Amino acid sequence: MSGIEKTTAEAQYLFDHRYIDSTYCATAWRLLGAARRLAPKDERGLALWSQVCLEMGDDSHANADKEHYYGLAEQAAETLRTLYPWDPAGHFWWAAAHGERMLVQGIPQALIALPAVVREMELTLQLDSGFVFPYAVLGVLYRELPAIVGGSDERSRRYFETGLRHAPNFTLLELELARLNAKEGRYSEARAGLENVLSAKDPLYEAAYVLNDRPMADSLLARISGLRVRTLPDRKP
Repeated sequence: MSGIEKTTAEAQYLFDHRYIDSTYCATAWRLLGAARRLAPKDERGLALWSQVCLEMGDDSHANADKEHYYGLAEQAAETLRTLYPWDPAGHFWWAAAHGERMLVQGIPQALIALPAVVREMELTLQLDSGFVFPYAVLGVLYRELPAIVGGSDERSRRYFETGLRHAPNFTLLELELARLNAKEGRYSEARAGLENVLSAKDPLYEAAYVLNDRPMADSLLARISGLRVRTLPDRKP
């Protein structure tokens, strides 16, 4: 294993275990920054650098810091999708970073960026239908967007459920599907989904599960407990 491969593997370990120590993500970021200067075209390094930069942006509080990290993530992903256009990671991380950076600038900018984000997410799935991140992002987009700009609970549900067929232990999908069920008044289904998240034994992304999915599921379950189920027509299969 080369020095670059060892550094990237160490950074991957730290990123995957960032729930153990709050400094792990920043340490991974520094390691990858040094590795990128030595191997700026390394495919795995570009993908991981983009992902870690996105996480650093998410964890930042100031908009200027968020935009800085999202910009780094977008640049790395742009290099990745240019050098390795067959790699779905480049298209996904570019779309995720671009969308987040535009959102920091405001809702109008985010809406302008939306078609490109959706296009790259869909291209990611065309390249690899088992690359599960886009199912979560697209599902959330269609659930949260107003109908006038393309929002659709039906399309949202389709993405969540398709993603779960590919990765039943991707707890973010289960969580976001539960949010959709709660939005539609299907509280029993929402509660069942949230209980699945809370009882997950082998979550696909353990750090995201521990830091985000599990506490969010616990909070949402507390909010909807005791709410009455709205009578709705059965969904079409």
